[in-house]
Amino acid sequence: MTDGTGEAERALAERAMSLRKLYYVDLATFAVRLGSSVTDARTFADDAVAELVMRPLKRPGQDPVRNESAWLYRTVRYMVMSARRHQQRFDNEDIQQLGDRLRQTTWGSPDLHLEVDIPVNAAEQRVSRGRRRLPAKLEGRDR
Repeated sequence: MTDGTGEAERALAERAMSLRKLYYVDLATFAVRLGSSVTDARTFADDAVAELVMRPLKRPGQDPVRNESAWLYRTVRYMVMSARRHQQRFDNEDIQQLGDRLRQTTWGSPDLHLEVDIPVNAAEQRVSRGRRRLPAKLEGRDR
């Protein structure tokens, strides 16, 4: 007697592998073109395929996906855009926190940013040396 659950799991695994073989590289490339990192792109491609395979189990009454390729690309696009929004939100929070810290240290104690441990002549020499090196660094020939 065969176990129906084992056969169903095997069928899902085979479907996932066949979809992954068909679409994984193209989906990951698409995610990178949208601005995702390679690591995230791989994750998005895997997750989209897993979502498509598991979709009938999660929502049994829903119509099946008619165009798998379009559904996968749209899902990857949504994942990339969601990750970008999430990252942007945290980048903005980091910038605000950094600005708050700078205001506290700079304006909280006005004498703090005026204290200089090096003589003015030494500072002028460092600036002029940096100005001389800048064109060389821009051209790719350092020193």
